[in-house]
Amino acid sequence: MPEQTIQILGQVIDQTTRKGISDLHVEVWDRDKKNNDMLGRSLTDAEGRFAIAFEDSKFNDGGVDTWPDVYLKVFAGKNVVYNTEAQPIMNWTPHHAPLVIEVSPPMPLEGEPYVVTGRVLRGDGPPVSSAEAHALHKNLRSEILLGSGRVDALGRYSIRYSPPDGMKQVDLIVQAIHPETGAELATSAPIFDAKKTEAVDLVVGGDKYRGYSEYERIAQAVEPYLDGATIGELTVKDI
Repeated sequence: MPEQTIQILGQVIDQTTRKGISDLHVEVWDRDKKNNDMLGRSLTDAEGRFAIAFEDSKFNDGGVDTWPDVYLKVFAGKNVVYNTEAQPIMNWTPHHAPLVIEVSPPMPLEGEPYVVTGRVLRGDGPPVSSAEAHALHKNLRSEILLGSGRVDALGRYSIRYSPPDGMKQVDLIVQAIHPETGAELATSAPIFDAKKTEAVDLVVGGDKYRGYSEYERIAQAVEPYLDGATIGELTVKDI
């Protein structure tokens, strides 16, 4: 039987102003009797909206469960501002209406924040705009999410964060994540005892940034003069 894709839509709003809150980290989980399953995660957009899609193989336990018992966690940085694990939505179906999640607005970081900036690029040159950047504190066998940020059209990201509770230093790694599947696209090497400001570039599809090929550089240089045509469409009369 083919897998079925399920999508959860929603919006996170300020419970006082009723306006959407951007750049919050939303996780969707399936609650089980033994082990809960992570179904997907996303960042809220400028209006506080999010969309998380997942296959039924993530929760059906080999066909035992027809529909997931859904609960959500919302994070501002590393702080949980919303969690419905105690009251999941039982038997979530694809026809469920979009969610409206009301939260108290996240408090600003205390003291001077840490900041990590950089770009997410393909090895052959182009930026990767359809991604999220996550900053994490690296423990021996686990990571702690510190903050997340959207990657813009030029592949740039910026994440403000503070050290984990009770810790005086950050052992920083940065990951590029697919916004819909949560798949890891690239991960940086650890930066032990990170400075207040760090710059970390990530390369997807290779460990070294090679840049654009000669053909791509020439194509970009002549594009303004092609009057909407491509190089492959040029004829002798055009030259």
